[in-house]
Amino acid sequence: MSPDTNNNVAIEEDDEEEEEEDEDEPVFKFSTITIASGLRKTNDNDKNVPAEFSCIAVNEKFLAIGKPTGEILITDHMGHIIPQYQIRAHTYPVNAISIDDNGDFIGSCCQEGKVKISGLFSKNDDQLITFTRPIRAVCLDPNFSKTKMFVTGDTSLILNERGTFGRHKTTTLSELNGGLIHTLRWKESLIAFANDKGVGIYDLRARRLVGFEETDGQKELPRGVYPSRISWNDPTTLAVACAKTIKIISISTESNYEQHQSSAPKKHMNTAISFKIEFFACGLTSVNRDLVLFGIEDFSISNGTSEPSLTVLVSKGKTYEEKAHDPFHMCCDERTSPFQFQLEYLPDEQCFFILSPFDIVKAERRDYDDHIEYLINKKKFDEAIQAFEKPPNNNERSKRYTKQIVYRAYVKSLMDANETEKAVKLFPSVYTTSQEWAEQILIFIQRNELD
Repeated sequence: MSPDTNNNVAIEEDDEEEEEEDEDEPVFKFSTITIASGLRKTNDNDKNVPAEFSCIAVNEKFLAIGKPTGEILITDHMGHIIPQYQIRAHTYPVNAISIDDNGDFIGSCCQEGKVKISGLFSKNDDQLITFTRPIRAVCLDPNFSKTKMFVTGDTSLILNERGTFGRHKTTTLSELNGGLIHTLRWKESLIAFANDKGVGIYDLRARRLVGFEETDGQKELPRGVYPSRISWNDPTTLAVACAKTIKIISISTESNYEQHQSSAPKKHMNTAISFKIEFFACGLTSVNRDLVLFGIEDFSISNGTSEPSLTVLVSKGKTYEEKAHDPFHMCCDERTSPFQFQLEYLPDEQCFFILSPFDIVKAERRDYDDHIEYLINKKKFDEAIQAFEKPPNNNERSKRYTKQIVYRAYVKSLMDANETEKAVKLFPSVYTTSQEWAEQILIFIQRNELD
Protein backbone atom coordinates (compact mmCIF):
# COMPACT_ATOMS: atom_id res chain seq x y z
CA MET A 1 0.00 0.00 0.00
CA SER A 2 1.37 3.38 -0.96
CA PRO A 3 -0.29 6.27 0.89
CA ASP A 4 -1.38 9.07 -1.41
CA THR A 5 0.54 12.25 -0.67
CA ASN A 6 -1.09 14.23 -3.51
CA ASN A 7 -4.62 14.67 -2.18
CA ASN A 8 -4.89 18.31 -3.22
CA VAL A 9 -4.81 18.15 -7.01
CA ALA A 10 -6.84 20.88 -8.72
CA ILE A 11 -9.06 19.81 -11.63
CA GLU A 12 -8.26 22.95 -13.57
CA GLU A 13 -4.65 24.12 -13.38
CA ASP A 14 -5.62 27.74 -13.92
CA ASP A 15 -8.37 27.70 -11.30
CA GLU A 16 -6.23 28.80 -8.34
CA GLU A 17 -9.22 29.81 -6.24
CA GLU A 18 -10.81 26.35 -6.46
CA GLU A 19 -7.47 24.72 -5.65
CA GLU A 20 -7.14 26.91 -2.56
CA GLU A 21 -10.66 26.03 -1.41
CA ASP A 22 -9.94 22.32 -1.73
CA GLU A 23 -6.71 22.58 0.26
CA ASP A 24 -6.76 20.39 3.35
CA GLU A 25 -6.55 22.12 6.71
CA PRO A 26 -3.18 21.44 8.38
CA VAL A 27 -3.15 19.11 11.37
CA PHE A 28 -0.03 20.58 13.01
CA LYS A 29 1.30 24.00 13.96
CA PHE A 30 5.07 24.48 14.04
CA SER A 31 7.24 26.74 16.17
CA THR A 32 10.98 27.12 16.72
CA ILE A 33 11.95 26.47 20.33
CA THR A 34 13.70 29.32 22.15
CA ILE A 35 17.23 27.91 22.16
CA ALA A 36 17.16 27.67 18.34
CA SER A 37 15.52 31.03 17.56
CA GLY A 38 18.70 33.13 17.67
CA LEU A 39 20.63 30.52 15.73
CA ARG A 40 18.00 30.37 13.00
CA LYS A 41 18.21 34.15 12.54
CA THR A 42 22.00 33.97 12.38
CA ASN A 43 21.95 31.08 9.94
CA ASP A 44 19.52 32.90 7.64
CA ASN A 45 22.13 35.63 7.29
CA ASP A 46 25.31 33.54 7.40
CA LYS A 47 25.49 30.27 5.51
CA ASN A 48 28.86 29.43 7.11
CA VAL A 49 27.53 29.23 10.67
CA PRO A 50 28.67 25.95 12.29
CA ALA A 51 26.23 23.22 13.26
CA GLU A 52 24.80 23.77 16.73
CA PHE A 53 22.89 20.56 17.54
CA SER A 54 23.79 16.89 17.11
CA CYS A 55 21.00 14.94 18.88
CA ILE A 56 18.01 15.25 21.21
CA ALA A 57 16.09 13.20 23.78
CA VAL A 58 12.78 14.16 25.40
CA ASN A 59 11.24 13.55 28.79
CA GLU A 60 8.06 14.76 30.47
CA LYS A 61 10.24 17.08 32.60
CA PHE A 62 12.81 18.43 30.13
CA LEU A 63 14.69 18.23 26.83
CA ALA A 64 18.29 17.02 26.61
CA ILE A 65 20.09 18.45 23.57
CA GLY A 66 23.50 17.24 22.43
CA LYS A 67 25.98 19.63 20.83
CA PRO A 68 28.94 19.12 18.47
CA THR A 69 31.15 20.55 21.23
CA GLY A 70 30.33 17.61 23.53
CA GLU A 71 28.01 19.51 25.87
CA ILE A 72 24.48 18.47 26.78
CA LEU A 73 21.99 21.27 27.32
CA ILE A 74 19.00 20.70 29.58
CA THR A 75 16.00 22.90 28.73
CA ASP A 76 12.30 23.07 29.42
CA HIS A 77 9.90 22.13 26.64
CA MET A 78 9.96 25.68 25.26
CA GLY A 79 13.74 25.61 24.92
CA HIS A 80 14.69 27.75 27.93
CA ILE A 81 18.00 26.54 29.40
CA ILE A 82 17.97 25.24 32.99
CA PRO A 83 21.50 26.33 34.04
CA GLN A 84 22.00 24.07 37.07
CA TYR A 85 21.59 20.88 35.04
CA GLN A 86 24.01 21.47 32.14
CA ILE A 87 26.36 18.55 31.49
CA ARG A 88 29.89 18.72 30.11
CA ALA A 89 29.75 15.17 28.84
CA HIS A 90 32.33 14.81 26.04
CA THR A 91 35.00 16.58 24.03
CA TYR A 92 33.67 15.16 20.74
CA PRO A 93 30.18 15.61 19.22
CA VAL A 94 27.42 13.89 21.18
CA ASN A 95 26.08 11.05 19.00
CA ALA A 96 23.07 9.98 21.07
CA ILE A 97 21.28 10.65 24.35
CA SER A 98 19.02 8.38 26.41
CA ILE A 99 16.89 9.32 29.43
CA ASP A 100 15.40 6.88 31.96
CA ASP A 101 11.63 6.96 32.50
CA ASN A 102 11.91 8.84 35.80
CA GLY A 103 14.04 11.57 34.24
CA ASP A 104 16.78 11.08 36.84
CA PHE A 105 19.63 9.83 34.63
CA ILE A 106 21.03 10.69 31.21
CA GLY A 107 23.21 8.41 29.11
CA SER A 108 25.28 9.85 26.26
CA CYS A 109 27.91 8.64 23.81
CA CYS A 110 30.38 10.11 21.34
CA GLN A 111 32.56 9.25 18.38
CA GLU A 112 35.75 8.75 20.44
CA GLY A 113 34.17 5.71 22.12
CA LYS A 114 33.19 7.25 25.44
CA VAL A 115 29.86 6.66 27.20
CA LYS A 116 28.84 8.85 30.12
CA ILE A 117 26.06 8.22 32.63
CA SER A 118 25.06 11.45 34.37
CA GLY A 119 22.71 11.77 37.33
CA LEU A 120 20.74 15.01 37.38
CA PHE A 121 20.00 14.96 41.11
CA SER A 122 22.81 12.76 42.45
CA LYS A 123 26.34 12.08 41.21
CA ASN A 124 26.70 8.76 43.10
CA ASP A 125 25.98 6.69 40.00
CA ASP A 126 27.89 8.79 37.44
CA GLN A 127 30.07 6.71 35.12
CA LEU A 128 32.48 7.32 32.26
CA ILE A 129 33.28 4.22 30.20
CA THR A 130 35.73 4.10 27.31
CA PHE A 131 35.32 1.60 24.47
CA THR A 132 37.80 0.74 21.73
CA ARG A 133 35.40 1.71 18.93
CA PRO A 134 33.20 4.73 18.22
CA ILE A 135 29.82 4.50 19.96
CA ARG A 136 26.88 5.88 18.01
CA ALA A 137 24.04 4.59 20.22
CA VAL A 138 23.28 4.23 23.92
CA CYS A 139 20.02 3.29 25.64
CA LEU A 140 19.28 3.21 29.36
CA ASP A 141 16.99 0.60 30.85
CA PRO A 142 13.72 2.54 31.30
CA ASN A 143 13.97 1.43 34.95
CA PHE A 144 17.64 2.42 35.20
CA SER A 145 17.37 3.89 38.70
CA LYS A 146 16.84 0.33 40.01
CA THR A 147 18.68 -1.92 37.55
CA LYS A 148 21.65 0.32 36.62
CA MET A 149 21.65 -1.43 33.22
CA PHE A 150 22.14 0.09 29.78
CA VAL A 151 23.08 -1.08 26.30
CA THR A 152 25.55 0.34 23.82
CA GLY A 153 26.28 -0.48 20.22
CA ASP A 154 29.38 -0.57 18.09
CA THR A 155 29.51 -3.54 15.70
CA SER A 156 28.06 -5.58 18.58
CA LEU A 157 25.16 -5.17 20.96
CA ILE A 158 26.67 -4.78 24.44
CA LEU A 159 24.95 -4.95 27.83
CA ASN A 160 26.47 -2.76 30.54
CA GLU A 161 25.69 -3.34 34.23
CA ARG A 162 27.12 -3.26 37.72
CA GLY A 163 29.16 -6.37 38.49
CA THR A 164 30.85 -7.66 41.64
CA PHE A 165 31.80 -4.93 44.14
CA GLY A 166 30.07 -2.36 41.96
CA ARG A 167 32.54 -2.70 39.10
CA HIS A 168 31.45 -2.04 35.55
CA LYS A 169 30.62 -5.24 33.68
CA THR A 170 30.04 -5.67 29.93
CA THR A 171 28.43 -8.60 28.14
CA THR A 172 28.37 -8.95 24.36
CA LEU A 173 24.81 -9.94 23.57
CA SER A 174 25.11 -10.29 19.81
CA GLU A 175 27.86 -9.97 17.19
CA LEU A 176 26.55 -8.27 14.07
CA ASN A 177 27.44 -7.53 10.47
CA GLY A 178 26.50 -4.29 8.77
CA GLY A 179 28.52 -1.58 10.45
CA LEU A 180 27.98 0.31 13.69
CA ILE A 181 24.67 0.21 15.52
CA HIS A 182 23.24 3.72 15.26
CA THR A 183 19.86 3.38 17.03
CA LEU A 184 18.65 1.53 20.15
CA ARG A 185 15.12 1.30 21.58
CA TRP A 186 14.29 -0.58 24.81
CA LYS A 187 10.78 -1.95 25.53
CA GLU A 188 10.30 -4.19 28.58
CA SER A 189 12.67 -7.16 27.99
CA LEU A 190 13.14 -6.44 24.27
CA ILE A 191 15.86 -4.27 22.76
CA ALA A 192 15.47 -3.13 19.15
CA PHE A 193 18.57 -1.99 17.29
CA ALA A 194 19.43 -0.73 13.82
CA ASN A 195 22.62 -0.58 11.78
CA ASP A 196 23.28 0.22 8.12
CA LYS A 197 22.24 -3.28 7.05
CA GLY A 198 18.95 -3.67 8.89
CA VAL A 199 16.99 -3.95 12.12
CA GLY A 200 17.16 -6.58 14.85
CA ILE A 201 15.48 -7.42 18.15
CA TYR A 202 17.14 -8.98 21.18
CA ASP A 203 15.28 -10.65 24.06
CA LEU A 204 17.17 -9.77 27.24
CA ARG A 205 15.11 -12.09 29.42
CA ALA A 206 15.79 -15.12 27.23
CA ARG A 207 19.31 -13.88 26.33
CA ARG A 208 18.84 -14.63 22.66
CA LEU A 209 18.49 -12.78 19.36
CA VAL A 210 14.85 -12.81 18.27
CA GLY A 211 15.73 -12.01 14.66
CA PHE A 212 17.25 -9.61 12.16
CA GLU A 213 15.51 -8.03 9.16
CA GLU A 214 17.46 -6.43 6.32
CA THR A 215 16.09 -3.07 5.20
CA ASP A 216 15.80 -1.52 1.76
CA GLY A 217 18.03 1.51 1.35
CA GLN A 218 18.37 3.89 -1.57
CA LYS A 219 20.61 2.15 -4.11
CA GLU A 220 22.03 5.32 -5.70
CA LEU A 221 23.22 6.63 -2.32
CA PRO A 222 25.68 5.13 0.18
CA ARG A 223 24.23 3.05 3.01
CA GLY A 224 23.61 5.20 6.04
CA VAL A 225 22.35 8.30 4.23
CA TYR A 226 18.81 7.14 5.04
CA PRO A 227 19.32 5.13 8.25
CA SER A 228 16.56 2.87 9.52
CA ARG A 229 14.27 4.62 11.99
CA ILE A 230 12.58 2.41 14.60
CA SER A 231 9.78 2.94 17.13
CA TRP A 232 8.00 0.56 19.50
CA ASN A 233 4.23 0.66 19.33
CA ASP A 234 3.91 -1.95 22.09
CA PRO A 235 5.98 -4.96 23.28
CA THR A 236 4.78 -7.01 20.30
CA THR A 237 4.97 -4.45 17.47
CA LEU A 238 7.93 -2.51 16.07
CA ALA A 239 7.61 0.09 13.31
CA VAL A 240 10.53 0.52 10.90
CA ALA A 241 11.12 3.21 8.27
CA CYS A 242 14.04 3.15 5.84
CA ALA A 243 14.14 5.57 2.90
CA LYS A 244 10.76 5.02 1.17
CA THR A 245 9.89 1.69 2.80
CA ILE A 246 7.76 1.17 5.92
CA LYS A 247 7.62 -2.17 7.74
CA ILE A 248 5.58 -3.26 10.74
CA ILE A 249 7.34 -6.10 12.53
CA SER A 250 5.33 -8.42 14.74
CA ILE A 251 6.89 -10.31 17.67
CA SER A 252 5.21 -13.56 18.65
CA THR A 253 5.86 -16.19 21.34
CA GLU A 254 6.13 -19.87 20.45
CA SER A 255 2.76 -21.54 20.90
CA ASN A 256 3.99 -24.71 22.63
CA TYR A 257 5.59 -22.89 25.57
CA GLU A 258 4.32 -23.97 28.99
CA GLN A 259 4.35 -21.73 32.05
CA HIS A 260 6.15 -24.27 34.27
CA GLN A 261 9.22 -24.29 32.02
CA SER A 262 12.24 -22.65 33.65
CA SER A 263 13.56 -21.00 30.48
CA ALA A 264 11.96 -17.93 28.93
CA PRO A 265 9.65 -18.56 25.96
CA LYS A 266 11.22 -18.28 22.53
CA LYS A 267 10.09 -15.30 20.50
CA HIS A 268 9.97 -14.85 16.74
CA MET A 269 9.71 -11.77 14.54
CA ASN A 270 8.12 -11.45 11.14
CA THR A 271 7.11 -8.62 8.81
CA ALA A 272 3.36 -8.22 9.21
CA ILE A 273 2.97 -5.18 6.92
CA SER A 274 5.26 -3.65 4.30
CA PHE A 275 4.51 -0.75 1.97
CA LYS A 276 6.09 2.16 0.09
CA ILE A 277 5.66 5.88 0.71
CA GLU A 278 6.25 8.73 -1.74
CA PHE A 279 8.88 10.60 0.29
CA PHE A 280 12.03 9.74 2.22
CA ALA A 281 11.55 8.99 5.92
CA CYS A 282 14.04 10.82 8.16
CA GLY A 283 12.21 10.26 11.43
CA LEU A 284 9.53 7.94 12.81
CA THR A 285 7.43 7.57 15.92
CA SER A 286 4.48 5.30 16.63
CA VAL A 287 1.48 6.86 18.39
CA ASN A 288 -1.39 4.55 19.37
CA ARG A 289 -0.65 2.28 16.39
CA ASP A 290 -0.62 5.25 14.00
CA LEU A 291 2.66 6.37 12.42
CA VAL A 292 4.04 9.90 12.41
CA LEU A 293 6.83 10.41 9.87
CA PHE A 294 9.24 13.27 9.39
CA GLY A 295 10.23 13.25 5.74
CA ILE A 296 11.80 15.05 2.81
CA GLU A 297 10.93 14.87 -0.87
CA ASP A 298 14.49 14.69 -2.15
CA PHE A 299 18.18 14.86 -1.27
CA SER A 300 21.35 15.33 -3.28
CA ILE A 301 24.92 15.75 -2.10
CA SER A 302 25.25 19.00 -4.10
CA ASN A 303 21.95 20.65 -3.09
CA GLY A 304 21.16 19.15 0.31
CA THR A 305 17.60 18.35 1.40
CA SER A 306 14.26 19.63 0.13
CA GLU A 307 11.49 21.13 2.27
CA PRO A 308 10.52 18.81 5.13
CA SER A 309 7.05 17.64 6.15
CA LEU A 310 5.29 15.82 8.98
CA THR A 311 2.95 13.04 7.88
CA VAL A 312 0.39 11.03 9.84
CA LEU A 313 -0.51 7.53 8.66
CA VAL A 314 -3.56 6.09 10.42
CA SER A 315 -3.72 2.35 11.06
CA LYS A 316 -6.60 0.63 9.27
CA GLY A 317 -6.01 -2.99 10.19
CA LYS A 318 -3.56 -4.36 7.64
CA THR A 319 -3.19 -1.04 5.82
CA TYR A 320 -2.37 2.59 6.59
CA GLU A 321 -4.20 5.67 5.38
CA GLU A 322 -2.76 9.17 5.15
CA LYS A 323 -4.48 11.63 7.48
CA ALA A 324 -2.09 14.57 7.23
CA HIS A 325 0.90 15.72 5.20
CA ASP A 326 1.99 19.12 6.52
CA PRO A 327 5.06 20.84 5.01
CA PHE A 328 6.93 23.31 7.21
CA HIS A 329 10.09 25.41 7.22
CA MET A 330 13.22 24.22 8.96
CA CYS A 331 16.63 25.81 8.96
CA CYS A 332 19.09 23.63 7.01
CA ASP A 333 21.79 24.14 4.41
CA GLU A 334 23.41 22.17 1.60
CA ARG A 335 25.60 20.38 4.15
CA THR A 336 22.62 18.83 5.96
CA SER A 337 22.16 15.11 5.29
CA PRO A 338 19.06 13.01 6.05
CA PHE A 339 20.83 11.05 8.80
CA GLN A 340 21.32 14.29 10.77
CA PHE A 341 17.59 14.76 11.35
CA GLN A 342 15.79 13.38 14.39
CA LEU A 343 12.12 13.12 15.40
CA GLU A 344 11.05 12.58 19.02
CA TYR A 345 7.58 12.33 20.58
CA LEU A 346 6.46 13.60 23.99
CA PRO A 347 3.29 11.67 24.93
CA ASP A 348 2.39 13.81 27.96
CA GLU A 349 2.02 16.93 25.82
CA GLN A 350 1.20 15.08 22.58
CA CYS A 351 3.80 17.07 20.70
CA PHE A 352 6.82 16.33 18.53
CA PHE A 353 10.35 17.74 18.44
CA ILE A 354 12.27 17.75 15.15
CA LEU A 355 16.02 18.39 15.16
CA SER A 356 18.41 19.44 12.43
CA PRO A 357 22.02 20.63 12.96
CA PHE A 358 20.77 24.24 12.86
CA ASP A 359 17.25 24.15 14.24
CA ILE A 360 14.79 22.52 16.64
CA VAL A 361 11.11 22.73 15.74
CA LYS A 362 8.18 21.84 17.97
CA ALA A 363 5.09 20.42 16.26
CA GLU A 364 1.76 20.47 18.08
CA ARG A 365 -1.70 19.47 16.97
CA ARG A 366 -3.78 22.49 16.04
CA ASP A 367 -6.51 23.37 18.53
CA TYR A 368 -10.01 24.87 18.28
CA ASP A 369 -8.67 28.44 18.04
CA ASP A 370 -6.27 27.41 15.27
CA HIS A 371 -9.20 25.88 13.38
CA ILE A 372 -11.22 29.11 13.59
CA GLU A 373 -8.18 31.18 12.60
CA TYR A 374 -7.68 28.93 9.56
CA LEU A 375 -11.31 29.41 8.48
CA ILE A 376 -11.04 33.19 8.86
CA ASN A 377 -7.80 33.35 6.86
CA LYS A 378 -9.40 31.23 4.13
CA LYS A 379 -12.46 33.55 4.20
CA LYS A 380 -14.71 30.64 5.15
CA PHE A 381 -16.72 32.85 7.50
CA ASP A 382 -19.94 30.84 7.45
CA GLU A 383 -17.99 27.78 8.58
CA ALA A 384 -16.20 29.82 11.26
CA ILE A 385 -19.52 31.07 12.66
CA GLN A 386 -20.90 27.53 12.58
CA ALA A 387 -17.81 26.36 14.48
CA PHE A 388 -18.91 28.57 17.38
CA GLU A 389 -22.46 27.24 17.28
CA LYS A 390 -21.37 23.60 17.00
CA PRO A 391 -17.93 23.10 18.61
CA PRO A 392 -16.20 19.70 18.19
CA ASN A 393 -17.18 18.88 21.78
CA ASN A 394 -19.36 20.63 24.33
CA ASN A 395 -16.45 21.44 26.66
CA GLU A 396 -14.36 23.15 23.97
CA ARG A 397 -14.46 26.93 23.88
CA SER A 398 -12.43 29.44 21.92
CA LYS A 399 -9.87 31.38 23.96
CA ARG A 400 -8.79 33.88 21.30
CA TYR A 401 -11.94 34.45 19.25
CA THR A 402 -15.57 35.40 19.73
CA LYS A 403 -18.41 35.17 17.27
CA GLN A 404 -18.38 38.97 17.03
CA ILE A 405 -14.69 38.94 16.02
CA VAL A 406 -15.55 36.53 13.20
CA TYR A 407 -18.47 38.72 12.09
CA ARG A 408 -16.18 41.78 12.08
CA ALA A 409 -13.67 39.94 9.88
CA TYR A 410 -16.55 38.86 7.63
CA VAL A 411 -17.83 42.42 7.27
CA LYS A 412 -14.35 43.77 6.53
CA SER A 413 -13.85 41.11 3.84
CA LEU A 414 -17.18 41.99 2.21
CA MET A 415 -16.47 45.72 2.32
CA ASP A 416 -13.03 45.20 0.78
CA ALA A 417 -14.72 43.22 -1.99
CA ASN A 418 -17.31 46.02 -2.49
CA GLU A 419 -20.15 43.71 -1.46
CA THR A 420 -21.69 46.49 0.58
CA GLU A 421 -25.30 45.32 0.67
CA LYS A 422 -24.32 41.90 1.98
CA ALA A 423 -22.06 43.50 4.59
CA VAL A 424 -24.81 45.83 5.85
CA LYS A 425 -27.08 42.85 6.60
CA LEU A 426 -24.47 41.64 9.10
CA PHE A 427 -24.19 44.97 10.94
CA PRO A 428 -26.75 44.09 13.69
CA SER A 429 -24.62 41.06 14.62
CA VAL A 430 -21.44 43.12 14.73
CA TYR A 431 -22.12 46.64 15.97
CA THR A 432 -24.00 47.03 19.25
CA THR A 433 -23.34 50.63 20.33
CA SER A 434 -24.30 53.99 18.86
CA GLN A 435 -20.63 54.96 18.59
CA GLU A 436 -19.88 51.87 16.45
CA TRP A 437 -22.84 52.68 14.17
CA ALA A 438 -21.64 56.28 13.86
CA GLU A 439 -18.18 55.06 12.84
CA GLN A 440 -19.69 52.90 10.11
CA ILE A 441 -21.84 55.74 8.81
CA LEU A 442 -18.69 57.87 8.55
CA ILE A 443 -17.01 55.11 6.53
CA PHE A 444 -19.97 55.02 4.12
CA ILE A 445 -19.79 58.80 3.72
CA GLN A 446 -16.07 58.57 2.90
CA ARG A 447 -16.81 55.84 0.33
CA ASN A 448 -19.69 57.88 -1.19
CA GLU A 449 -22.01 54.95 -0.60
CA LEU A 450 -24.56 56.51 1.74
CA ASP A 451 -27.94 56.84 0.01
